[in-house]
Amino acid sequence: MNKRPESTLMLFARDPASGPVKTRLAATLGADAARAAYRAMLEATMARSARAHVGRRVVCVTPDGAAANFSAGAGGDWEVISQGAGTLGERLMRAGRWASEVGRGPIVFVGADSPDLPDDRLEAARAIGAGEVYFEPAADGGYCLISATRMADGLFEGVDWGTERVLEQSIAAAERAGMRPVIGPGWFDVDHEEDLRELRRRIESSDDRALIRLREQLQSITLREVE
Repeated sequence: MNKRPESTLMLFARDPASGPVKTRLAATLGADAARAAYRAMLEATMARSARAHVGRRVVCVTPDGAAANFSAGAGGDWEVISQGAGTLGERLMRAGRWASEVGRGPIVFVGADSPDLPDDRLEAARAIGAGEVYFEPAADGGYCLISATRMADGLFEGVDWGTERVLEQSIAAAERAGMRPVIGPGWFDVDHEEDLRELRRRIESSDDRALIRLREQLQSITLREVE
């Protein structure tokens, strides 16, 4: 039996100590609460990702100057590199090509906005075949996970990042690049206060240690009453 090449997990993260995070969340909760929520989600994502069956775990951090400080808290399971400049697509391509140079197998990109992403979605993302791109759709028209077996030229081009057309345009870009899109069943990410409220509901009865800690941390963040 052929052994599947080990994949690389790349977590795209913003250093919460180096400037504003989650601006849409901050618009209603305030900057400090948004920063606390993001830090808690990032911690949970890293804790859950550390048990994934991958060959390498890499945090791609922005801004660039935060990489050294971020390394101190990332732990030995993670390498830390800078995202660099450019659009999200340019940064994804740069990180993916770096991963291709230093490792083998699919490259899986995740963020910190879906800390309760089911483990089987990550497994599906790393199990893709040659020439495939896996997307885990999010409700806002984007996606909370993407993986690819190779960084084909044009894979992330022609995408209006931050809009509701990200998934649609990314699928088209993958097809233009000669890749075959594989679409997952979809999950949730946190951009607004109502998303954070929904996350708290979803993890309310979880027995996952990382999500229990996340639940405890989020309990200290006051959300507005919903009429």
